[in-house]
Amino acid sequence: MTTTHHSPHFAPKGKTVIQVDFETEWEYWFVLRKDKKEYNQAKKELAERTIEWLESRYPEVKNKIEIIDVATPYTYWRYTLNERGSYMGFLPTADAFTSSVEKRLPGLSNFYMSGQWSMSMGGVQPVIYSGKHVIQLLCHDEEKEFNAISE
Repeated sequence: MTTTHHSPHFAPKGKTVIQVDFETEWEYWFVLRKDKKEYNQAKKELAERTIEWLESRYPEVKNKIEIIDVATPYTYWRYTLNERGSYMGFLPTADAFTSSVEKRLPGLSNFYMSGQWSMSMGGVQPVIYSGKHVIQLLCHDEEKEFNAISE
């Protein structure tokens, strides 16, 4: 569970976003999405159970909820085409933490790769780091000094 209220870019002043993530099965949602009514009902029931869980942690939060959005693996796939609705690049295994993906490909000049699939794990922070790393590589290749401070 993540709560966000420190920036107006994430939540309006005086409001908080509560994000609850669950592991779930791709096949279930992919098959269920064929029946829009059942799919929407399953999302509604998941939201209701999640709100009950939140209510047990934060009494009376139920009456303060203004917007509910349920994203399934199918939702992620529909918007990103990520394999099986993955919301992260790679699973956080011991091997993933110690491995890396090359940012340049041999034989392909002026190509640099950044983004969710170029890092172990995924999410916003690794993607931002990935972009910064590629800029550092570009600066090195062009013999320019890297400066992270914008002018």
